[in-house]
Amino acid sequence: MISLQSNKSFYSLTKLEKAIQIHKRLNSCQHNTHLNQLLNDDKYQKITQIKMEDEDPFFKKTKQLKQDIKPNQQKQRNSLLRKLEIEKKQRDNDFQLQNQEKIRLLNQQINHSPGSRYYKTYIHKNGYRQPEFLNDVEIIQ
Repeated sequence: MISLQSNKSFYSLTKLEKAIQIHKRLNSCQHNTHLNQLLNDDKYQKITQIKMEDEDPFFKKTKQLKQDIKPNQQKQRNSLLRKLEIEKKQRDNDFQLQNQEKIRLLNQQINHSPGSRYYKTYIHKNGYRQPEFLNDVEIIQ
C-alpha cells in the first residue's frame, strides 16, 4: 500500500504567495498616494522648479566656499591632520607598552583555546574553505 504525504508544505507556499501579493498591492497603493500628495504639494513643486533651473543656488554657495579657501589655510589644515595622526600613533604605542603583558596573555589564551585548535586542525586537514556549520552564513569581504 502506498501512503501519501500530507500537502502541508504546498498549502504553506500558497499562503505565502497570497500574503506576498497582498503586501505588493498595499505597497503600490501607498506609493501612489504618496506620489499624489507630493504632486499636489506646493513646497515640493517649488523645490523641483529650483532644481530644474540651470544654476542651483545651493550649489552656488558651496562653490563660493571652496574658492574662499586659501593655500595657507590648506597647509595649516594638512599640518593639523598630520599632528593628529602622530598623536594617535603615539597614544596607541603607549597603550601597547603599558598593557603589553595583558595583550600577550589574551593572545595566548585565544591561540590555546580548544575551539581555535579544532579550527586550525580543520583548516590543516581540509584546506581553507568555509566549514559546514557556516554554510548558511554569507561571508562579507
